[in-house]
Formats: sequence, structure tokens, C-alpha cells
Amino acid sequence: MPAFPRRALSALLLLLVGCQSPPPGPPPGEVAEAPDYAALRAAHNARVEQLQVLHTRGVIEWSWTDGDSDHMEQGTLEIWRDRRDLSVRVTKFGEILAWWGRVTRGTEETTSWFFDGTGDPTVLRLGSEIVMDTGVLAKKEMLTVSSGLALLGVHPLPELEDPPVVRLDRDTDAWSVTVPLDFDPVIGRKRSVEECWTILFDRQSLMPRSCSLSQAGERSARATHDLRRYRSVPVPGRPRPAWPRISTLIDLDATDRESGTLYHLRIALDAPTADVADEPMDRVFDLEALIRALRPDRIEGKAPPPGGI
Repeated sequence: MPAFPRRALSALLLLLVGCQSPPPGPPPGEVAEAPDYAALRAAHNARVEQLQVLHTRGVIEWSWTDGDSDHMEQGTLEIWRDRRDLSVRVTKFGEILAWWGRVTRGTEETTSWFFDGTGDPTVLRLGSEIVMDTGVLAKKEMLTVSSGLALLGVHPLPELEDPPVVRLDRDTDAWSVTVPLDFDPVIGRKRSVEECWTILFDRQSLMPRSCSLSQAGERSARATHDLRRYRSVPVPGRPRPAWPRISTLIDLDATDRESGTLYHLRIALDAPTADVADEPMDRVFDLEALIRALRPDRIEGKAPPPGGI
């Protein structure tokens, strides 16, 4: 099969989103007083906490414009999340196009991997968090699990000494807040890159409508969530009204600043659930077993020692 640009594959790995619906707010057209940051943070982080364990399948379609040429590809997506660990696989006709993930051991050691099965030779990259070549999010330092979760609205909002002001974005009729994304509370360490994270929250449901990342004031990528396609996620032991909700239709737009290539991704998820009793959670997070199964032609990098990202 033809090799796809690695930059396109880097983009398709940014996924996983989930939200729980809070009580409805004022109807459209009635602009209520904006919530303060502390209240918005508490509501958002309470929702994020609900989907620490998750499995879902879906379809991913990615297209890019390179010069005068337009390209489009499609693959089958499968995602496993187990608290701090994430495993994402993309296949086509049974062939593995990419497999990306992060696994933590104890409280310090973090290993990420990215398998690129589209080229010749096939390559497996290993690192603490940065495991891919420069991709659609401008700089290689941005291609992390934290960046992906932030783009798709499930990274916790940070506690800040000088909290930002929540404003009304009149173009979208949504609450807007921008915060620094320089600390990863999931693994409890400072990140090696400073980014700004802007979220637009629907005024009625407080669900993310879009999430953007930027460096030095320049936007890198934006993920848009279809409010009509949020679905409840079954959680063992919890009543149906308390189930969290997840967006099952997500669009991601990004530009490679170096080449000018434009990318668009559409992710459609199916049957997300927090019941993972029948899933091979031990195997999809066993990096050594994955290496034996993937049999890459080349391995770049190595599992890092405990330390910073």
C-alpha cells in the first residue's frame, strides 16, 4: 500500500473526548453573567474525572492539501484509556497503520510510543512524551497525550494564582477561557513546552464546543465538537441519569507551518463505554508485548528513565 505522510498520521492520533452534561443554563439569546473561572473549572474537571476508564471504536477520515493536490484516507479507530494510560490503534483492512500510546509505571516513569506502519521500513518511536517527527501541530514538542486531551476537551483546567476572566465570544455565543498548558496534572510534572489552551463552552450545557492550542500567539490547531452528537457513556454501577457524555463527532483542522500543508480530520466514535471488563487492557498497555507483535523494521529512541517530560 502507498505510504502516507507521517505528518498526516501524527494528526490523527489526537483524540479521546468526554463530558458530562451539567444542568441547563439560560436559553440562547439571553446572555447571563459569565461564570467565574473557579466555578467553570470545578464543573469542567468534575466531568473530566468521569471518563478515566474508556473503550470505544470508530472511523477516522483524514484529508490534506499539499500544493495543488488533495488527498483523503480512512481507517478504523480503536481507543483504550486506563486513567493515566492511553492506547490508540488505527487499521485499514486489518493492516495496522499506526499505534500510539502512553503507559506510566509508578509515579515517575512515563513511556510513549508511536508505531508508523505505513512506510518502508516500518518504524517504532519511543520516548517520554515526544515520540514523533514534526507534524501538523507545528512543533514536535506539541505532539503529546496532554496536547491531544486538551484539544478534545478532557484535560483538567489548571488551578491558577491569577485566574483568567471568562468572556462571552459573541461570534459563537459561547463562554471563552484561555489558560496556559505548561503542567501535566495527569502525571504531575511540568511539560517542556509552553502552550495556550482556549476552550469555548456552550452556554447552556457547558460542554466544549471547540478547543484550540497556540504557541507565541499563533493558533496551531482547533478541534470542533458537534453538540448534537454527544452521547451518554455507560458506567458500571452508576444510574443512567448520572452517566457522563462524550462527543461522537469531532473535526480537527490544523496547518503545518513549515510546509503550509492543510489538514482536516473527522473522527466518528461508536458505542463508547466505561465497562472494559471484556477488553484486553493488560495487553494494549504492555509495550514489550506490542513490540513483539508489531515487529517494526526499525526502533528509534528508548524508554526514558524517570524524569521530566
